Amino acid sequence: MKCMVAENDKPNSNLTPQNDRRALKNQNIIPEYYKIYVGNHVTESKIWYIRHSHTIAFSPDGPNPQLDGVSKNVQTLTFIMGAVLIHINAARVCDFEIEEKINIIPFWESTRVFPKCDSEMTWPRRPFVGKDGVSLITNCLQTYFDDCKTHWSDKPL
Repeated sequence: MKCMVAENDKPNSNLTPQNDRRALKNQNIIPEYYKIYVGNHVTESKIWYIRHSHTIAFSPDGPNPQLDGVSKNVQTLTFIMGAVLIHINAARVCDFEIEEKINIIPFWESTRVFPKCDSEMTWPRRPFVGKDGVSLITNCLQTYFDDCKTHWSDKPL
């Protein structure tokens, strides 16, 4: 829910279509394109959050699926509360998963809580993520853009 609320902190930065927002509110259904991770960090930070959102398309025809009334189709959100690190990857793009583009082992494998993974939920969550790890996780979307041949367009989609 925090992720969906944070999307609207700036004009034209939302990713989640209204139907998916309603499904979460009324039926507790998390959109299938959300990946949620919960872990522990060992930094000095006690509370903060950061969000990156973009619109990407792999064809001149625009995003697939279409934007459906929103302005972005991929985002990451990381926030810290005490010793807890929560990270969300959300990509409404066919055949695109951030986790496949930026492989952060063992974080993706051991801390995912949605969609439910096979491993048992234990606490504290390992690995304990330090300052460099938090930075890597927080900036994974930007790292992907930096590592590929990205073409920016001023043309509205």
